[in-house]
Amino acid sequence: SLTKVVKEATAERNLRGMRMLLPDVLAMLSAEGPDARKACDAELKASSQRSLAEMDSRMAARVQQVLKRGRITSEEQYYLVREWVEHADSDTSVASEVSSLWRLLEAYETVRGAAG
Repeated sequence: SLTKVVKEATAERNLRGMRMLLPDVLAMLSAEGPDARKACDAELKASSQRSLAEMDSRMAARVQQVLKRGRITSEEQYYLVREWVEHADSDTSVASEVSSLWRLLEAYETVRGAAG
């Protein structure tokens, strides 16, 4: 379950793993509904004194940094942005931002494809 994954990552103090896992966890929680989000949020607060809202905010800030820089520089950023745009794709209030992020994703894929 998501709660178990969060519990294990926080017990191991695996911050990099948590950062990489966060977009997936947030997307899964959206699909599972408010009860799953509440349970995961409670476990997260108990184990790390952080809330999902705080983590959502940090994720958005990291995506904004990538957007401001104008390029994706790592695979971790690629997956962060990819999850974010897939989640936000239906939100018309951020349509131009999402469009710009899709272009950054495509550019990164082109460079990675040429390098690989």
